[in-house]
Amino acid sequence: MATGKESALIVKSLSEKILSVGNFFLLDVAVSAGANPKIRVVIDGDIGVSIDDCARISRELNEAFEGSGLPDDYSLEVTTPGVDQPLKLIRQYPKHIGRSLKVLLKDGQTERGKLL
Repeated sequence: MATGKESALIVKSLSEKILSVGNFFLLDVAVSAGANPKIRVVIDGDIGVSIDDCARISRELNEAFEGSGLPDDYSLEVTTPGVDQPLKLIRQYPKHIGRSLKVLLKDGQTERGKLL
């Protein structure tokens, strides 16, 4: 059975493989420690992600996890970032053009503006 760090690498690798087909991409993976880990996979898409997309990707991940070295008893959550989450990848910017954003500057100050 894989350790917490190994489990996160397995989940990341399998998630990236599944998401590479289509308009979806991986933003984050978190795996809690323990015998029954909680696996949280955060995804986004070039044109958005629906609940049906999350459900389908969750099913595909569950199938991919079998025999991968992950514990048999885990909880999987496939989700999208909330509107209050920062943009992490350049790939996220185009679909947010026209939205108002808050930007934290290196000096600690905050600026607000519209993404153009």
